[in-house]
Amino acid sequence: MKSPIKLFKARQFDYQPMYYDADKERMEARKTRIAKELAQENKSISDEALNMRLKFEKNHFNRKSAKAEKWSSIRIFVIFLVLIVLFVQLFIDLDQFF
Repeated sequence: MKSPIKLFKARQFDYQPMYYDADKERMEARKTRIAKELAQENKSISDEALNMRLKFEKNHFNRKSAKAEKWSSIRIFVIFLVLIVLFVQLFIDLDQFF
């Protein structure tokens, strides 16, 4: 028998949280790429050689990004100095008028 009063059920959501690890995906892509390169060269792949090559590539990438960050910091510092000089020059010129 149906009830004359309509009761609403609570809403249910099918949300499934996912975790995306970009570093892990990049590392897996590198492993497969290196394995393919070595397979083309007809060499056997040892885990130590693969890990050594991956570490080298990672360090090389880190050195590149550190160098870029260094130049970025220097560039910001120079821009900051130029702006300070311009503001000082502007305020010195304003003092002459008053």
